[in-house]
Formats: sequence, structure tokens, C-alpha cells
Amino acid sequence: MRLMIGKKVISKELTYREAAKTFGLSSGAIAACVRLVKHDKRKGQRTSNYHRQNDEVESYRHQAQIKDLKHQIADLFLENQMLKKIVAHSLEMKRNNGSIITTENLGSRSQGGAE
Repeated sequence: MRLMIGKKVISKELTYREAAKTFGLSSGAIAACVRLVKHDKRKGQRTSNYHRQNDEVESYRHQAQIKDLKHQIADLFLENQMLKKIVAHSLEMKRNNGSIITTENLGSRSQGGAE
């Protein structure tokens, strides 16, 4: 009821005097109703500002997480490329060393030649 009275006075549907007469209240009580509506609006604005700031903070956190994940992906990509090169180099060295007779490959050569 008090919010409705305050809204009518703020929207200029009623003056303070008309509202007091219509609802049987004092002009001080009508002023309190108006203050209540104005306080409620400010509270709503504060809540809105609070939620907007929370959303901005969450957005900043998400952007920071995305940036961190992109760095991790880049590091993993480089590590993967290095490992591929190491494996390729290792296979090449093994092929090249396969033509040299050593005690390690002597047994496999003699078995392969015996067949």
C-alpha cells in the first residue's frame, strides 16, 4: 500500500495533499511513502550495479582462463612437434646405424641371412 501511494505521488498522479486526503494519512506519512519508493529504486540500482560488476569480474576471469589455456595448448603443440622430430631423428639414426655391423645387430643379421 505504501509503495503504491509513493508511486502515485512520484508519477504526479496525486499531490502530497491529495494523497493525504484520499488515504487519510498525514503529509509526513505520504513523504515517508515517497522516500520508501525512492530508497527502493536506489536499492535496485545498487543491486543492478553490483550484478553488472560481478558479470564484468566473471568475464575477466574467463578471459584470463582462456588466455592461460591457449598458452598451455601452444606449449603442448611445441612439445609435440619436438617429440615428433626426436622420434624421426631416432628412426633415421637407427636406419643409418643398421648398415654398421655391431654385436647388437650381428645376431639379427645372421638370423636374417640364415633363412
